[in-house]
Amino acid sequence: MKKMIIDIDSQIIWLHKHSQQLLCAGVFLPTLLLFICSVNTVCESIRTANATSISVTAVTDKVQVNLNMDDGSHEVSLAAAKPATTTVAPTSLALTLTGIIASDDRVFSQAIITSQGGPRNYNQGEYIEGLSNVFIEKIDINTVSINNNGTSQLMTLLDEDPTPSSQTQEQTKKARFLSDFIISNPVYENEKLTGVKLYPRGAASRFTRLGFKFGDIALKINNHILSEPEEMKAALNELGTLGAAQFTVLRNSNEKLINASTMDVE
Repeated sequence: MKKMIIDIDSQIIWLHKHSQQLLCAGVFLPTLLLFICSVNTVCESIRTANATSISVTAVTDKVQVNLNMDDGSHEVSLAAAKPATTTVAPTSLALTLTGIIASDDRVFSQAIITSQGGPRNYNQGEYIEGLSNVFIEKIDINTVSINNNGTSQLMTLLDEDPTPSSQTQEQTKKARFLSDFIISNPVYENEKLTGVKLYPRGAASRFTRLGFKFGDIALKINNHILSEPEEMKAALNELGTLGAAQFTVLRNSNEKLINASTMDVE
């Protein structure tokens, strides 16, 4: 068996010769190991962070879902608590349109309407007596628009035919007011009221039997002077309640006295 002889001097020379390489290797290897450990630690941290993020996202989504469910249930509860809105149809009105006093200026037009309080003349914009939130919205030649609590209702005045039927004749016999046979229209000269022009309502023969002719302008009815707006309104109101009245009319530039009575028509 041979003995291994180690040349110490050669080793020392070799170590001295390669001392720099050995020193570099001694520094590099620990640094490399440290770098590998750091990279491994970083990777582990990233994996842990990703897992935590996924968990937090899942929890957050769950919370959002729960919140949405709460909002939905809250809306349902509000909808259940809020009473259903119902539209109430306007009630029918116990009104009868018995006449229209038409004027070119609607401010002076009047509708003769009979309600529970009896017949009365109404101007555009006036409220119906005894009814709340019911007023005259518009007056035309043959129609009157009534505003019934915000809803428009149309009342139509139809003149009778010149050759009335038996049913119409029977209704005519029951008519006892002058407004059933006369339509009146205010007359103005230079924007000043001068009187009321008279027209037939229905058959012209009934108008003439009362003593009137086409083109007659009433200057006075009973004691009411028709050149005064308030007096004119009061006189026309009375036509819806009177069966007879005394008229002073202007005919062919002459004044004429007429005692008109519904008895002459029946």
